[in-house]
Amino acid sequence: MPDNFEIRIQGVEQLAQLGRDLKAAGDKELRKEFMKTGQAIGKPVKENIRKHALSDLPKRGGLNVWVAKNAKTQTQVRLSGKNLGVRFKTKFKGSSDVAAINAGKVRHPLFGDKDHWYTTNVTPGFAYRALDEMAPEVRKAFLALVDDIARKLEEKG
Repeated sequence: MPDNFEIRIQGVEQLAQLGRDLKAAGDKELRKEFMKTGQAIGKPVKENIRKHALSDLPKRGGLNVWVAKNAKTQTQVRLSGKNLGVRFKTKFKGSSDVAAINAGKVRHPLFGDKDHWYTTNVTPGFAYRALDEMAPEVRKAFLALVDDIARKLEEKG
């Protein structure tokens, strides 16, 4: 199983055209503004993933706190290529498997004995629930950003 998972917000038809228009206009400032604002859209998503880790994962043993502390969520904004849009990618520092934990499987040594590993089932989908909860808000913010940058590009001529 991979050490990360991703949720994509796609279906923004005008995004590809906006990317081509920004490139053709050579307007690096608008492109920079688009990328910076797109990254800012991801901050509430990161916090929501942490919140869901704390509330959804087992508190006994501290798994919830450990996941909330160590899960790192990246926001990727793309104006060209195959994966247009905003993508959130979550993974852990080190070798832990966030996809497995999100799928409800936690692999751990028994009382620190690294010769004997066990799998424990936990409630699956903490990260997916966090992302699903935020999807309408993120989609709306991202589409507003696309419209705003397109309008500014049009105004510049």
